Amino acid sequence: MTNKEDGGYYAIKGFVFQINTSILKILNKDDPKEHTYLEKIEDINDKDTVIQVKYKEKSNYYPSRIRGPVKNLLEKFKNDSEKEFVLYAYFKDEKPKEKDIDLDFINEVLGDSKDEYEKELKKEFSKKFSVIFSVNFDISFGNVIKKIKDFFDCADRKEAVIYYSMISDELLKKIINNPNKKENRKCNKEELKNILKDSKEHVFYSAYSEYLGKQDYFEMLNNKYFSPQNVTYFERFILIELNGGEDISEIKKVITVLEDLFYTPQETEIKSGAPYFYFQNLKPEKMKRLKTDLFKEGNVFRDGYPFENSDFIKEDLTETSDLKNKISLKFLNKEQDLKQVIEDNLGKRKEIYQFFLNEPMEIGPDIYNIKIQIDDLLDIKRIININN
Repeated sequence: MTNKEDGGYYAIKGFVFQINTSILKILNKDDPKEHTYLEKIEDINDKDTVIQVKYKEKSNYYPSRIRGPVKNLLEKFKNDSEKEFVLYAYFKDEKPKEKDIDLDFINEVLGDSKDEYEKELKKEFSKKFSVIFSVNFDISFGNVIKKIKDFFDCADRKEAVIYYSMISDELLKKIINNPNKKENRKCNKEELKNILKDSKEHVFYSAYSEYLGKQDYFEMLNNKYFSPQNVTYFERFILIELNGGEDISEIKKVITVLEDLFYTPQETEIKSGAPYFYFQNLKPEKMKRLKTDLFKEGNVFRDGYPFENSDFIKEDLTETSDLKNKISLKFLNKEQDLKQVIEDNLGKRKEIYQFFLNEPMEIGPDIYNIKIQIDDLLDIKRIININN
């Protein structure tokens, strides 16, 4: 890993650490309506406390290492001396504890900057300032999962990780979607409950597998979304991001396991019809070879182009699967075709399953949309067949 990649990795980890700290702050509130703010005054604040979060996984602690954050909080104290100010930090050589604070400590941290501040100001600040050394990232993440599990009465830690993914995604959106309205970057216990109650989107990141272990992570996804008992007749859209180097045989394996799961013909009816597939980064010539192979193998499919060089005909693609036509697969060749069909009223509930390598696609807000980050295409097959 290069220094640049290293820095990016730890920056992301530090931000997740901040989100985890925010979730604990919200869930530890006695008043379910009291808001906690994210990236408003500082990393985290509420009506009583201002918190700056620092995660230094590769660094040892020295007083000078926290000089910048302490000066920043001291400047905030000048304007609001009624609040409590906290530096919540992780350094690899410090055990979890709250450090004793006095004027000498403040001067030691400030170093050459100590004479920039009046003695009385520093003395008063020392009474309102705390330094809390945190547990490491893994323990912190585990504490958040346990808190969520207990608060929402989850069946197990796997369900708690699902809840965590939804909560952390929503908190991130509150920050990103309010660049000029810091007062909107807030959340409380009641809102967290509503997020889980009303959410139509689920986001899972493969990084969670570091905590659960990949086998348990895949099993959690399988049990929640891909077990046979969850399959009823919905219009399902499978969106898969490719890196461009996958073999046709690998793509066919993934199509087959998803077809076997979602397309379920019975003696008298089709319990669940043909799923729609859209592949990002699949070149037209490769798509042609894929369809040719599937056709030769006896698969019946639709793609909205009933003859060569035809315009896109939505009605051809959306023809209902039945025992006579035996349509078991549907393909969307272009992103505009995908969006046109998703926006259309198909007469049944629509579900989207996105398997992405880098970024999920943006889809309309009123559709059940599960986004699962994968490391490679065959992770999909491993998730579906985890118990086989």
